[in-house]
Amino acid sequence: MYCTSRFGQQVPIWIDPSVHGMIGLSTTGPNPSIQIDPIFFNQIPPLTAQFWFLHECAHQVVGGDETEADCFAVRNLRNLERFDISLRHIQRP
Repeated sequence: MYCTSRFGQQVPIWIDPSVHGMIGLSTTGPNPSIQIDPIFFNQIPPLTAQFWFLHECAHQVVGGDETEADCFAVRNLRNLERFDISLRHIQRP
């Protein structure tokens, strides 16, 4: 998997046990990166892991908005044909 920032930068992804308990950490700015908690990711189903990875990647695109990051992840899973969902039924607050 890979992630590209809103500025077109390839975002490095690190497997980092020090983020334990946080799922992951997305750092934006001139040196963006994503740190992933390997303990968490090894304990969840692959589709769930893909959602959380895309959620962390979304922060590179949408910033700190958690709702937008969730929507980004769901849209991308849908576009990857990982599951069938109609986003017409998901309303924004």
